[in-house]
Amino acid sequence: MQDIKPKEKRTIRNIVLPNSTKQEKASGGVSRKQKRPFKKDGGNRKFFFGGIVLLLILLLIGALLTTFGSAKVTVVPKTATAAVDTEVVAAQSGSETPAEVLYQEISLEKTATKTVPATGEKYVEEQAQGTITVYNNHSDSSQRLITRTRFESSDGKIYRIKESVVVPGQKTVNGKTEPGSIDVTVYADEPGEEYNIGLTDFTIPGFEGDPRFDTFYAKSKTSMSGGFKGNKKQVAEGVLDETNRELDTTLRAALLTEIQAQIPDNLTILESLVTFKFEDLPQTPNGDSVLLERKATITAPLFDKENLAGYLAAKSGIPNDIPLVLDSYTTLTISYVEAENTEETDPSTIQFTVSGSPTFIGVLDESKIKQALVGKSKSDLSNILSSFPTIASAKATISPFWISNFPEKEEEIAVVIDNAS
Repeated sequence: MQDIKPKEKRTIRNIVLPNSTKQEKASGGVSRKQKRPFKKDGGNRKFFFGGIVLLLILLLIGALLTTFGSAKVTVVPKTATAAVDTEVVAAQSGSETPAEVLYQEISLEKTATKTVPATGEKYVEEQAQGTITVYNNHSDSSQRLITRTRFESSDGKIYRIKESVVVPGQKTVNGKTEPGSIDVTVYADEPGEEYNIGLTDFTIPGFEGDPRFDTFYAKSKTSMSGGFKGNKKQVAEGVLDETNRELDTTLRAALLTEIQAQIPDNLTILESLVTFKFEDLPQTPNGDSVLLERKATITAPLFDKENLAGYLAAKSGIPNDIPLVLDSYTTLTISYVEAENTEETDPSTIQFTVSGSPTFIGVLDESKIKQALVGKSKSDLSNILSSFPTIASAKATISPFWISNFPEKEEEIAVVIDNAS
């Protein structure tokens, strides 16, 4: 009885938990406290490698920004304002009259129609009309054709011009001599439908016996139409006048827009010197209405911007040792000087007055500025642009900000010309 040991009472304090530290130590295991440092080391490695990746990404972005960098250069040209009050004699190329200002002439035509009510009938006699192209293959000098110059068709019918015209001289195109030409409207010598003819060739009877008879000629551009004798529907005079004014306004605006769109950048048109000619075309009966048709022709001299500005600068006392243009011609008063006898005036010259206070601006070549800056250091900007005599000042911005040189490609450099400064 004494050898029997009583059972030990089990209490909560005496029970060993399966995952207790004591049990782990007793079994030779590793405690949680001992495992934590290993987890910490793995996190540091992830942080380290993540930092390297981020750095590489930043370096790549920097390299890309450097490779695809850009620059913007704002340039202020030299300017000067002066009073101008002078008379200009301008001549076309090949003119026998010497002139410091040259011009070339451009001409366009357009038609517009409108149907209006007829108010009755009336006996009328109307002449056929149409457009011909007159050629000067005689010399490089212009030739004026006087009012009512005759043109004879291949079948012997006579048509005339109502106003004097100037036929330009020969010109050289790609090494070949081509005749000068001009489009004009001609009218049948007599009324009647027999003068309504198709396309044909024309001679100038007034040059017969002269070498010009073979070198001045004309070809139809349109058929001849409108010749008539008999009763015809009529339009009230007030309605006709109002319709013509409406059509003329439409034609004027359309022709100005069209001619402006065709002007090269180096040329300018002076609207004060633009002339318009309006003509009635044959009316076409349409039941109880009449189709009215109106033709307008615009003629304008075109001037080289630098040539004209340089001349005006010299006349106003501004040195024209650098290429100049005018900021605008709209502030100037410009008008033709009317010749006393237009028949004796050199047809290849015009004379006009110019007055006002324009601003002259130095001409800048954006392409040459870009070429000069490619690959250069930003610190050399002043020295580089000092070789451009028309530049007053300039500033540059290069992106990204840490790049100190301009891009290696011209297309990555933007040049902005600030005329308002």
